[in-house]
Amino acid sequence: MLGGAAYGLGMRFLFGLWPFGNATAGAGPMLVSFLFLVPLVIGVWSISRLPVERRTLGNAFIVPWGPTALFVTGTAVLAIEGSICIALAIPIFLIMASAGGVLGWLVLRFKPPVGATNAVLVLPLILGAAEQGASVPDAHGHSSESVRIAAPPERIWHLINDATGIEPSEMADGWAWRIGVPYPVSAVTVQEGDQRVRKLRWQNDVHFDEPILDWTEGRYVRWSYRFASDSIPPGALDEHVQIGGRYFDLVDTSYRLDPEGDGTRLTIDVNYRVSTRFNWYAAGNSWSTTRRGPFSISTSADAKPMRETDDASFSRLRWRCRRGTRELDKLLDWWLTERFGAADASVRQDFDALLDTPDPDLWNWLIGYEVPADPRFARIVDEIRTHHRV
Repeated sequence: MLGGAAYGLGMRFLFGLWPFGNATAGAGPMLVSFLFLVPLVIGVWSISRLPVERRTLGNAFIVPWGPTALFVTGTAVLAIEGSICIALAIPIFLIMASAGGVLGWLVLRFKPPVGATNAVLVLPLILGAAEQGASVPDAHGHSSESVRIAAPPERIWHLINDATGIEPSEMADGWAWRIGVPYPVSAVTVQEGDQRVRKLRWQNDVHFDEPILDWTEGRYVRWSYRFASDSIPPGALDEHVQIGGRYFDLVDTSYRLDPEGDGTRLTIDVNYRVSTRFNWYAAGNSWSTTRRGPFSISTSADAKPMRETDDASFSRLRWRCRRGTRELDKLLDWWLTERFGAADASVRQDFDALLDTPDPDLWNWLIGYEVPADPRFARIVDEIRTHHRV
C-alpha cells in the first residue's frame, strides 16, 4: 500500500516539473496521462504485489483503493492539492484504480515476466510527454435550477440585489461549499456610470464584479463576470478550478422570477466554459459545482427570508403555536413556516401579538365564526383562511 501511495506522490511531483508542468492549458496533473493513467498503474501495481492466493477479482476491485486514497491524502497533507481538486478527482481516481486492478488481475493470470508489470510504471511519463503537443478543446456547458420560494417576487428581487451579511449556515447544504469553495459574504447591485453592476464578495478576500447585461425590474436579470488581477488571492481557490483561469470560466448567469400561487418560482441559469482534454468529465463536475453553488450566490435569497428571523425568537413562536387542538396548531404553524420569514418586522410583531389571543377566540376567527376587530389580526387570519379554504 505504501509503495503505491509513494508512486502516486512521485508522479504528482514529476508532473509538476518541466516539460509536464508548463503554463499551457492541459498541463501537469490536468494531463490525461496523470489523471487517468497514474491511478490505473497504481491498480496494476497493487494487484501484482499481492500473494498469488489473494489475487481474486474482488481484491482486484477493492485493494487498489487503499494506496490511491493514501496517495490523495498525501497530496492534501503536503498541500500539493486543495480540497476542491481532490473532491473532483477522487471519483475518477478510484474508478481507474479498480480498472487497473482488474487489468492487472487478467494479465497476471497468464504469468508474464516480473519486469513486465514494473515497466508499466513509466507509462504515464512516456505518454505525458507525447500528450503535451495535443490541442486542448473548449466545451461550453449550461446548468439550470428552479426552486419555489414562499415569498413574493418583490422580496426575492430585493435580496438578489442587496444580499448582505450572508452566514455560512445558510449554505450548509450546498455541495460546493462542503468541498472547500469560499462562502459568499455579500452580493450588492450598484450603479456605475450608465451600467448596473453586482459587487460580489466571498470569504478569503475573493471579490469580483458582475456587469448586468439584461434587466427587467422585479422579474429578470442576467449578468456576465469581470475579474481583476487581485479578485482571487493566492490560495483562495485551487488553481485548477479558478474562475477565469485556463481550465474553467463563467460566461453568464440569469435569474428569472415568476409568481407562482402565493410564492415565487426562481429559475437560475448558468453558462460556463471548461478547457481540458477530458471535458466530458470536467463539464459534469462543473455542472455539479455551479448548480446552486458559488456562481449563483444569490440563491441564498431563498434561504435568507428565514435567516432574517432570529433563531431563538422563531423557536419561541413555534412553541407558542402549540395550542389546545391539532387543527389550531396546524393553521398557526403554517403561517409561521410559510409567511413569517418573508414578512416585515411590524407584521411579525402582529403575529406575536395574535398568539396572545385565547384559543376559543382564535378558533372562532380562523374558522370564520367571528371576525377579529383588530385589522392587524384580520390580515393574518384572512391569509390563513384563504390558504386553507376555511
